Amino acid sequence: GGYVSCGTDDLGIPSVVKTDASGNLIWAKNINMDFSMGQPSATSIGELNGGTGYYVLITDNMYTFAWYGNVPYALVKLDVSGNVTSSQIYYTSYQSYLYWASVPSVKQLPNGNFLFNLSLWDRMAICCTNSSGTMLWDRTIVNDSVKNPSLSAVICSDGGVVSLGKRANDLHLVKTDMNGNVQWSRIFDDGGLSYTRGKDIIKTADGNMVIAGLAGDPSGTYANGFLMKIDNAGNILWNKTYTSNSSYENFE
Repeated sequence: GGYVSCGTDDLGIPSVVKTDASGNLIWAKNINMDFSMGQPSATSIGELNGGTGYYVLITDNMYTFAWYGNVPYALVKLDVSGNVTSSQIYYTSYQSYLYWASVPSVKQLPNGNFLFNLSLWDRMAICCTNSSGTMLWDRTIVNDSVKNPSLSAVICSDGGVVSLGKRANDLHLVKTDMNGNVQWSRIFDDGGLSYTRGKDIIKTADGNMVIAGLAGDPSGTYANGFLMKIDNAGNILWNKTYTSNSSYENFE
């Protein structure tokens, strides 16, 4: 039992913390990197298949506001005590910025591969490596010339991936198969609302998916929460809105 979390300490060094189920500290470790980044940030962590340790995604925050190019990202593996056992750095195939409002993430799949969701300013960016770190496929997906970063991703019941993003102020979903080939793309027009953004997507027990997010009111003053359930073809099963008088920042 217990929990692990990742972040960056006051000196700008990526770090990992392990606590027990009651929140008591077991260990805290800095990640000593054998690669160089301008402003490294640990953004995602998970437990390796079989419980043999942990994996951490590190990205470079300099690419959110200053640097432009092939964005670096690294997968670091740790043992159960938080010691680095391996690291591998990659670069996006498309030159851009990291989207400032996203949190890049990585998930290990049941077959041992790793799925990366890297939100670029004007592209959905998803890629997959095998368990040894070899790149299997790398996709950047764009709907048109406006911003459409990916904000979250989920593994479907058929082994494919649904990426949740935004296209301008509309919700955008893209489904790829397990090899990264696009199977469908859906844009959900918000009907003129000032703002609609999915924040997360999860798979449900019945094999469908639920999206949680925010939808602005027509005046652009307030943000309402919403939950939307979709099937594996991207069809809406139901959509619920939860009214709030909070501003965007407070509601988020």
